[in-house]
Amino acid sequence: MDFDCSSLVDAAYDYDDMVAVINCYNKELNSSQHYTHSRLLEILSNGEPSLLRSSLRTQYDSIKTSFQYSGLIPSSPTSALDDMSAIVPFPFADAVPLEIWEDIFDVMAHCACLVSCCVCHVWCAWITPRTHTHLVLSLPDGWPRFLRSRVKDDPLVLQRFASVYELDMCSMIVSSSLCHVIRGVRYSNWLLSPYNCFLHLLDNLEVVVIEGTAQLDHDCIPPTIPCPFLLPATIKELRCSKVSFNNYSLEGCLSPSSCLERLTVESIEAGHLISYFRLLLVHTLIADGNRDVFRESVGLTSFRCPHLFNTYPPSLRYLKLDLMYDVFGSFVEQFGAPDLSEDGFALLHQLFHANVLFASILDAGETFPLQMRTSSLRELDLRVGSQYFAHLQFFWCPLASTLTKLTLRIPHGDTGGMGAPITLAGLNVLRTLVICCDHQIVQRSITVMSTWDSPCHSSPESVFKLWLHSESPSPNLHVRGFTLPFLRHRFLASATNGMHAFRGFFLFSLRGYCGYPINDLLCAFASGIVKSVWGDPALSLRGVECGTICLTDSSPEHFP
Repeated sequence: MDFDCSSLVDAAYDYDDMVAVINCYNKELNSSQHYTHSRLLEILSNGEPSLLRSSLRTQYDSIKTSFQYSGLIPSSPTSALDDMSAIVPFPFADAVPLEIWEDIFDVMAHCACLVSCCVCHVWCAWITPRTHTHLVLSLPDGWPRFLRSRVKDDPLVLQRFASVYELDMCSMIVSSSLCHVIRGVRYSNWLLSPYNCFLHLLDNLEVVVIEGTAQLDHDCIPPTIPCPFLLPATIKELRCSKVSFNNYSLEGCLSPSSCLERLTVESIEAGHLISYFRLLLVHTLIADGNRDVFRESVGLTSFRCPHLFNTYPPSLRYLKLDLMYDVFGSFVEQFGAPDLSEDGFALLHQLFHANVLFASILDAGETFPLQMRTSSLRELDLRVGSQYFAHLQFFWCPLASTLTKLTLRIPHGDTGGMGAPITLAGLNVLRTLVICCDHQIVQRSITVMSTWDSPCHSSPESVFKLWLHSESPSPNLHVRGFTLPFLRHRFLASATNGMHAFRGFFLFSLRGYCGYPINDLLCAFASGIVKSVWGDPALSLRGVECGTICLTDSSPEHFP
């Protein structure tokens, strides 16, 4: 039986109607139709379903108990698993008070809880709300190449598998009464469906992660967020990593009544509402009589229209933005004059600097964009290439009175631009500055700190953290110019920091990783710097600390 897509209407989501649709579909399925996934998997695996099922079982740890609905566990259609009431309860299970079992289940490992769900239907009912607070839908990293080699057979078979699997997940969620329990969903390399009824069943959903984890060749199609793809209004945290928006706006994923508080954007393709360059043509379009067409193209005449006048307060408090790499893992470079129509520039201007340009296409009283506004942002984690450095000073304006913590991950290489340095001028309430950089550019990074002109800079409550990592086997050669006089000159009052001397807490941390561990000479150097800073009467800092950590990952990209 194929799911009747006409039962889903392109309108505001109604929870009761959606549950009724899913319940109706679930009741009409017979045992044989529940196992349509096996046929799709056999097509994908080219006659070797056991290998494919094995890889899927490894990937779906968080929702393994739902495999009995999707047919990924080999069993006959008349298995006792299809009728949980036919399972004989565990002997004397009901003789133990429920409170005792709850305490036991609370301390059990997640994998042990999943196995315990199969003991009896009573245990399944008790454990499932504990094991299914966060669900993961993922495909193995090798699947992009797997799909490419079989595209001539059936290019849509994986898309159908993902859609049918999500529908089966809906059935499992409703039948297990998990609609109010699930708090987070992660999609890894997953093929998303435009009408994501799966997420809208979860009325307490707060966290959604959409990520690509595979290393892609340029002829592979990255995980793509389709249009339309509207997230529930309950979402508080959204993370998008190594995915393509396919010329669709990140703004378009968010409900007008959304209460989004945390947003992470890493190595995405597109995602901006409209390019900065195209906005410069607005007056030409209006002069040609195309203003209404233009307004429609950016969603100003859509279902959002009533919310353009009665806007919800800006809710975004944390933003992590990483534009160093594209969705294929390649450096984003732009030498010479900046291309303001490029994805990174367009997204940055939409987030921080496009308000004046957008005003020219708005009617009186309208406010847009809705949820991407950063006027209440408190914490920003930024990693961009050198081509963006000259533009950052223009993006600080909407953050001047709200941003209290800034993390800058400064790259070592040159990715373009006009050679302009980063300046922190204009961040009036900044209290915590974190800089993560390579040993080779430590002096340049400390110079960025010297432009911190916030009055909070001289407060004892201010914090400056410097995290150094290195891809060189001899990082000692690169830190010789990093001396106490050099630090003292940057910490004391000067014209660049608004005559606000640093009086807060200084953390100097060394980060090593597999292949380039921290050596004893570098540890001794860092310890000596910290002791000298603490003993310098001219600085009078509130406190200092030296730290070291060695990560197991083979790359510094995952440093905090």
